[in-house]
Amino acid sequence: NRYRDYGFRIGAGVYAGHRLGTHAKYRYRTDGNAQRDKDKDNFFLEDWRYGIRGQIGWRNLDVFVNYDMNHMFKKDRGPELNAISFGLIL
Repeated sequence: NRYRDYGFRIGAGVYAGHRLGTHAKYRYRTDGNAQRDKDKDNFFLEDWRYGIRGQIGWRNLDVFVNYDMNHMFKKDRGPELNAISFGLIL
């Protein structure tokens, strides 16, 4: 990508998505035996998520932050939290 050679860049935008499925895998030991359980459920998570995203970069390194505008769990089914994620893009 040639744009990475030019230096500084900044971006902002919105995103939306739909949850297709949710599963959890539990690994634990009981009496020295390894156990594995798999659970498919919705875990009271919202089916839709939407939010804002910011990104800033210099040459080969970008830093991004995503903030969900909706709550993570369905109403009265969990704490009222908004997810935030951040990371590096090399």
